[in-house]
Amino acid sequence: MTKRALIGVFLGGRKRAWAVQDRRRTHREGKLPPIRRTLFAARRLTVAVAVAGVLLLFLLYQGGADSPVFADDLHRSPEAERADLPQAEARRGRAPQSRTLIRVSTNHTATVPFTKTLDISEFGLAFVNSAETNSGGGRIQRGVDTGVRMDRFPIYWEQVEKRIGEFTWTGQDAAIRANEGKNLNTLAILLGTPRQYRAGVRSVSAPLGGSFTELPAGLAPRSADCDTQEAGGECDVLEATDASGRQVRATRDGLQDQSGACHRHEGPPAPFGLWNPIFTNGADVPPADGRLNPTNPWARFVGAAVNRYMPGGSAGTNIRHWEIWNEPDLCHFWSGTPQEFARLQKVAYIVIKWIDPEAFVVFGGLAHFENGQWLDRMLDALDADALSEQNDGFFDAAGSHHYSLSYVGYQYTRKVRSALDRRGWADKPIWITESGVPVCNDYPGPNCPSPWRATAKEQASYLWQNIAYTRLAGGGPIFHFMLHDDCGNVVAVDSPDGFGLAKNESSSFCSPSNAETRLAYTAFKLANQHLTGTDVAWADIERFRVRRIAFYHPETKERRLLTWSLNTQAQTAEIPAAGTSGRLIRLDGTTTVVTPNAGIYEVSLNGATNANWPDGQGGYGMGIYGEPVLLIETDTIPPSASILDLPAYSPQTFDVTWHARDWGSGVISTSVYVKVDDGDWELWQEDVDAYGTASYSGEAGKSYSFSVAAEDRLGYRLEADRSLASTTVAEHSSVTGRVINPANEAAVGVQVSIGATTAATDASGRFTMTVPIGSWNISVGSQLLMRRRVFGTSESLALLYAPGTNAVTNGDFENAFSSWTKSGSSSSRIEAQTGASDHALRLASEFVPNDGVPGTEGSDGGNSTVSQRVTVPTGRPFLAIAYKVDTAESDTGADSFEVIAVEDGQPANYMLVQRQSSGWQYRSFDMARYAGKEINLIFNVYETSPNRRTTALVDVITLSNVPAQSLASGGPSARPRPAETPTSPPNSTAPSAQEGSTSSGYRVYLPTVLNVGER
Repeated sequence: MTKRALIGVFLGGRKRAWAVQDRRRTHREGKLPPIRRTLFAARRLTVAVAVAGVLLLFLLYQGGADSPVFADDLHRSPEAERADLPQAEARRGRAPQSRTLIRVSTNHTATVPFTKTLDISEFGLAFVNSAETNSGGGRIQRGVDTGVRMDRFPIYWEQVEKRIGEFTWTGQDAAIRANEGKNLNTLAILLGTPRQYRAGVRSVSAPLGGSFTELPAGLAPRSADCDTQEAGGECDVLEATDASGRQVRATRDGLQDQSGACHRHEGPPAPFGLWNPIFTNGADVPPADGRLNPTNPWARFVGAAVNRYMPGGSAGTNIRHWEIWNEPDLCHFWSGTPQEFARLQKVAYIVIKWIDPEAFVVFGGLAHFENGQWLDRMLDALDADALSEQNDGFFDAAGSHHYSLSYVGYQYTRKVRSALDRRGWADKPIWITESGVPVCNDYPGPNCPSPWRATAKEQASYLWQNIAYTRLAGGGPIFHFMLHDDCGNVVAVDSPDGFGLAKNESSSFCSPSNAETRLAYTAFKLANQHLTGTDVAWADIERFRVRRIAFYHPETKERRLLTWSLNTQAQTAEIPAAGTSGRLIRLDGTTTVVTPNAGIYEVSLNGATNANWPDGQGGYGMGIYGEPVLLIETDTIPPSASILDLPAYSPQTFDVTWHARDWGSGVISTSVYVKVDDGDWELWQEDVDAYGTASYSGEAGKSYSFSVAAEDRLGYRLEADRSLASTTVAEHSSVTGRVINPANEAAVGVQVSIGATTAATDASGRFTMTVPIGSWNISVGSQLLMRRRVFGTSESLALLYAPGTNAVTNGDFENAFSSWTKSGSSSSRIEAQTGASDHALRLASEFVPNDGVPGTEGSDGGNSTVSQRVTVPTGRPFLAIAYKVDTAESDTGADSFEVIAVEDGQPANYMLVQRQSSGWQYRSFDMARYAGKEINLIFNVYETSPNRRTTALVDVITLSNVPAQSLASGGPSARPRPAETPTSPPNSTAPSAQEGSTSSGYRVYLPTVLNVGER
């Protein structure tokens, strides 16, 4: 008797018996007390549950009846499966053990070229087609026209196997065949636990959607690489409650409930039989003549799908790419544990590779933000498995998802990359199988601003920026979610989720429209045209305002560079040229031919307009940066190189740091050469990294010059034929100096330390000593005044030493702008200084006019200002500063550097107004009139025109009580500038006439700058 017949007899008999018994019980129980009736009802329920359990076990575990999976059964058409089901069941029950098993060896790659695995630089689309709503040829062609080779959609297990052992593939067959009819391959997602393999949980699988909506309001995605500036300034741990009332924590890793686990009712659970052996031999290792274990339904389903859709399978299709589940780290999609998912992944991988060794398996793309520890726990389980090493970890690629915020693509990808690298899986790619942002101010989206959404133009900007950040972190290929809006996260006629590159067709159930393409469609098509086949060449941030990420296309020998503004202001990107001309392409495809000026392209960039990042206080922050542009040019320029400046004199062993760069194709070979005195160039370091440091040992009295040879991918060479840095080896430095206090008085009897060498000052505050050649810290008493000051053979120092407590916080600017308030229209910045590891404030680093401020030459004037509110000490308070002014203003001009004290209710006191250039110098101010009072201490540069710039460097601002004749050490640090020897001018507000070498600022171009603060 077949299983179905046996079940029918069993159920029929039981139903008749239950009917007779129920009539008798009705008559009898009417006379029983309520508690007896309750007990009878409970007994009947228990019997029913027991019978159901026996039936399920009978269906799942009866050997030989319905459970062995054979290749010729799986190759039958769905219609044949339905029409001939009783005969098929009877035949399976009598199947001899020697029949052909599920594994089918095929090799059809040569005849199916579009099954080739996607390159890291390629792109895919989600839901061009699907089994649930088969698309017409026009929609599929619309997806193909973007340039993609792969569509991603799910094969829901519960839709295919609605009854145990019965597989219906009609919708899947149609969708996959329609895709392949347009040469569009499919990344098939296997997911969804059927109700018959669950234990008391909901039976409807969650539809795939843009997972951005799962995040509680006010919280943003985070990763272990969270950067406080480029990521928006919030990396703190926050507590919140999600929609179901669970307590969650927003950490650098994302959201995580306190237990780290899901409630079983929240999403599909692990299926019954998952931990049963994969094969009938009782093991997970496939035997030579083995077959799949019928008591592991997941293994059986995976085997059926692969046997059907692989090249040479029963459906006549050519699927070689499989993704296992979708966002299993969200309880919405998977209520099992990370360890259970690892088992699910292992079973799927072994089955797929057993049937089709050429298949490519991706573990389900992760959402990251709900449970920050989920990835590590799942990977730990995979890694710890006894079969992991021989099965390459049970996956060919990691899957990851990210949405809505441009920079989060970098964060999440780096998180996955780091997790893989720690386990020895550095060679595995990271497939971004979903990414995107839904629209607002465009049908069917709501009005902007709206959490996690963007205007149509901002959606297109996100697309390019997401590609660049993800590729920079090593991710790819990248799938965009999705071609059309479809239903997004809300299955309704008026669904508000417009993720699509195009609006819905008129036949769509959700948000029907006219299939109009958005700007993002054009941008995505351009990305396929220009970024496919590229490698990341270099990336940096220019002046903390402009992001630049360069790609190189080997076939065309072109550099293809994306750049955008990092703030809401329009910017001009300055891009080093790799050729003589280029094409500037915007999101809509508008193309302009541009040429560099003095080797630099100047590209105008629009400021950011997006505000989609909820700040937790009812407002929004920037989640997508300014509109990006693409610059394409042919590389015709050889590499360049530099060596970090060496001091005039060095110790016998010193470090040499070189940097070879190529702004186009990139450097592939670097060597460093040395020349002793007037000798020939000799190879010192061969085939080293383009950026590196090595120690060189020389002889006292000899001079050494260094040069770099480099070659780029195109064979263009830089020869080592000129000195890039030189130094002379010496043994000792003769040092003289003087120590003064803020009152410009000699510091008598204090100890000066340079490295390990010490000396005491005399009655005039002077000292002498001999120190080894090199870079040393300088201290007076217990105060560190300078960090790694470079010493040649002869040095003269002037040191500012404050014996009292400094009332100014962060007066040396080693903590950036901490405790200082910036104002004025022109910008200021903190600069590293040459000759030591110290920093100084530069006022007026850029000129920005301010309406109403007096100016000249048709321009308004501008101010660059920093201030701090301080309490002036009692006793003998003195203010001392070190400063340097650079100006191109005429002698009669009005530009000036100003030191101002403002007491509440009193006019401003301009203590210093200097209009001439000067080298580094000290200035001392008697602050007795303010003793014990609070004042605003202000430093300002006033400029009248952008044509004649004035800037100032300021450092070691010290305000302290200087008791008469009290010269004992103690108190906070205050240090002089290291590059020059300041003089000690008299106490006067008259400008100093001392001149010194000027510095016009600096700009550093690095080949790769990762996760640098972007603001």
